[in-house]
Amino acid sequence: MIFFYGLLWLGSGLEVVRNNHKPMSPAKTLRLEEDLRFGVDERGPEFLWTSLKTSLSVDDSGNIYVADVAETRLLMFDKQGKFLKTLCEKGEGPGEFRALGTFQVLADGTSVASEGFHFGAQRLFFYDSQMKLVNQIEKGEESPRLLMPIFSHDSSHLAAQYRGFDPEEGKQYNYQGLFDKDLNKLMTLGKTEQPLYWSQMDAKGMTQFLVALLENHFKPHGIMGFDSEGNLYTALSNVYEIKVWAMPYKKPFRVIKKDFKPNANNPAHILKLVNRQAVKFRSHKRNNALITERLLAKVADQAVIPPGRNPIHGFIPMENGGMLVITAIDPETGSQEADLFSAEGTFLGNVRTENWSMIGPTGIARMIFRNGYIYTLLTDEEEDTRVVRYRYEITTP
Repeated sequence: MIFFYGLLWLGSGLEVVRNNHKPMSPAKTLRLEEDLRFGVDERGPEFLWTSLKTSLSVDDSGNIYVADVAETRLLMFDKQGKFLKTLCEKGEGPGEFRALGTFQVLADGTSVASEGFHFGAQRLFFYDSQMKLVNQIEKGEESPRLLMPIFSHDSSHLAAQYRGFDPEEGKQYNYQGLFDKDLNKLMTLGKTEQPLYWSQMDAKGMTQFLVALLENHFKPHGIMGFDSEGNLYTALSNVYEIKVWAMPYKKPFRVIKKDFKPNANNPAHILKLVNRQAVKFRSHKRNNALITERLLAKVADQAVIPPGRNPIHGFIPMENGGMLVITAIDPETGSQEADLFSAEGTFLGNVRTENWSMIGPTGIARMIFRNGYIYTLLTDEEEDTRVVRYRYEITTP
């Protein structure tokens, strides 16, 4: 083996890149210049997107697509933010969604959408470059139930969280997996378990349920993502080690490591997490009265929490082959911190953003590098969401 400037080549051909907790001097960051903004400030219902699960995609012409999961619709805007048309809506017919999951424009201009996993069947929709539906794949209840899948550059593979259920034990199991287009499982990364949710919980049951959710947050979660060349990135959330795989994803060709100092799990941060996780359950009228501040404080007190937070929450591939690794999230405001890496896996510096601009609470990416721009969704503390496009450069702070 040969050691050279932080690189380690093993006999198997695996390249290991080791990074110190401090970047190479001089440190770099992303300098952003806002170029376009539209959303809730415009008139019309097509500019209202209320869910933090909302995602966006962009084609080579600069057209912007918003996957509005709350309203089950796919919206198309031109490169100036002018609304063009609604491409897909809720329904049972061909090309219609019972629940929209994700939408993604691929490298060749074609696109693919997924349906939400809550139904028995899993459906994937494939479109040509003119957004004409050309194929629809439907799998039965025996297929994995995928949550917010993302696709490789040619749609031949997808990565997603998937879930298994054991009604007798009253448990739900969560995994991160790599699948081919026919939903054959190729790789599994990470496993957590939690009690099954049911709508008639009493205060004790809800407390136990939220305690399990909170404790799960700090267990090792699998994280996956693809770059524009089809390379797969994988990591476990509790270890700062990212593996990079080329198709057909048989073995990684690079491992990127970085020393890190864990952020402390102080009581204020824990309580923010509890409140964020309780949001979706408060939408039920009965739960809104059940989930009180006192109950949430009890959850924070009863949960067994490690002293430090996980170092990796997600990553955003960049056009130049580099990437952002999200290392910290404020669950109340959505402010986020990320490490900036070069295409060779060298740690360059840090980036800080606001308003859930890199990833959402579920880990779905809300930021895209394409056409020489950064496109993102910003959701402020009033839960108003806007699309923002930035010019950017990698430079010293």
